[in-house]
Amino acid sequence: MEPSIMLSNTKDMELLILWIVYFFVFLACAIQVRGDLIFHAEVQQSPDSGVNNREGNDSNGDSTRSMFYRLLCFAALSRTALLPVEFFAGSAYWRMLAETFPQMSFASAWTLFVSFLAQLVDTALGTGIYTQPRLMIQMIAYGIYVLLAVFALHKNEAFVLIYGFLCLVYTTLFGIILFYGPRLIAVLQPNLLRRSGLAFRLIVCCILCIVAFAAKAVDLARHIFKPPDQEKSWLKYGLLELFPTVVILIMMHQNSRVQRQKRSEAGMNGKEGIAPRLNSSKRKETSTTLKTTPSYGAV
Repeated sequence: MEPSIMLSNTKDMELLILWIVYFFVFLACAIQVRGDLIFHAEVQQSPDSGVNNREGNDSNGDSTRSMFYRLLCFAALSRTALLPVEFFAGSAYWRMLAETFPQMSFASAWTLFVSFLAQLVDTALGTGIYTQPRLMIQMIAYGIYVLLAVFALHKNEAFVLIYGFLCLVYTTLFGIILFYGPRLIAVLQPNLLRRSGLAFRLIVCCILCIVAFAAKAVDLARHIFKPPDQEKSWLKYGLLELFPTVVILIMMHQNSRVQRQKRSEAGMNGKEGIAPRLNSSKRKETSTTLKTTPSYGAV
């Protein structure tokens, strides 16, 4: 068998494996989004809910988690749809768009996730530094991307601007998580001594984000200074994009017992005209997690 044929077969196999994994990630996010929509609809339609608006039924954590799943679902869908285009399109412009638009979509989801971690820290420390211009940030970022993409349509040399912008986005995410990460770990340190599952998951997600954002920024920077002749798909997508996505999905997953408990408490709490909350053990764990610890000032 000729080397060119073997190379083509290997490339096709890599594409198939990546496509299947991205498709399953999309399905997992879509199932979760559907479950959240059904849950909110049940609470809204319940005669015992006593609340006529969605904001009254959502805790900040639940609403952020639901929105994160939606953004991640869209990112996985965009990568699933555009992956064949990137591999087989004849135009360099369309290959570039097929590669970078899903990266922008994933960055949008990570921005929401990082902003939530930052909010946890500011809530715990009572600093009041953090604000939430989430929608505005997303709109500005996508607007800049669209303008650069239109500009690159006329000048292929402008491709570097899109890679540079994405590198700036992931470098910013890395800087934010690097600033808030150690503070979050310090805040959660007493909970680790009590073997808190919530604290452990938050810290694992924080450390994973630090490593993933740094690696992603370096990978994008290579396209600016010295574009690689050939990239390994398993490294570019499998390690830098799929791995952190799958791990965080696992960390954020709520088992069926927790979901049934939330549905049950949503109906019970609705009779009193209050929003549904977590069960008592989760409430205690969450409130303890968000308290400022005396040891933080010494860190």
